[in-house]
Amino acid sequence: MGAGATARIYQSQKVVISGSLGFARSNIVGLDAFGFAQSVIDNGGLTEDNSLVASGNAISGLLGARLGWAPASWVGVTAVLESGRGDVTDSDSETVLGGGGTVGVDLKNLNVIPIGILLSFDSDAFSQGGADLASRSNGLGLGLFWTGWQNFIIGLETTMRVLDRRDSEDDFEAFMATINLRYWP
Repeated sequence: MGAGATARIYQSQKVVISGSLGFARSNIVGLDAFGFAQSVIDNGGLTEDNSLVASGNAISGLLGARLGWAPASWVGVTAVLESGRGDVTDSDSETVLGGGGTVGVDLKNLNVIPIGILLSFDSDAFSQGGADLASRSNGLGLGLFWTGWQNFIIGLETTMRVLDRRDSEDDFEAFMATINLRYWP
């Protein structure tokens, strides 16, 4: 459950800047097989303290800024920065800090080929549970899209994500690939 609002602060022919305010409350469930196994080893077997699952409510309030910039008809840049406070499972109120950005290039607008390329990066710091869960999430993405039709885009977008685990040198890494279809009348 959440609520939020975004309002335009400044707009010119090539730049849009907006501010955002948001509130969210959600249930978080974390599955930590590595932490569970480590706890079993440390405690000498299964005990009531060994838990494979951590769950609880997360409440956060965010204030942010967004930027959209198109220096030319074939390139666009976006950026997001958000900060606030949040209460999460097994933790006191912590700082929420996140941001990211994208750079997109459409070679069709350069009269080359109808291919669009997207590079993205995002980073979020919001502790989501006990000492074994992640404290930071970083993602790096690459997308390749066919932009030959005016109102239709199809493409492949990939993202490599790393979750920095607290009190552990072992990070969790994930690779995602999605096929995107976008149509607007």
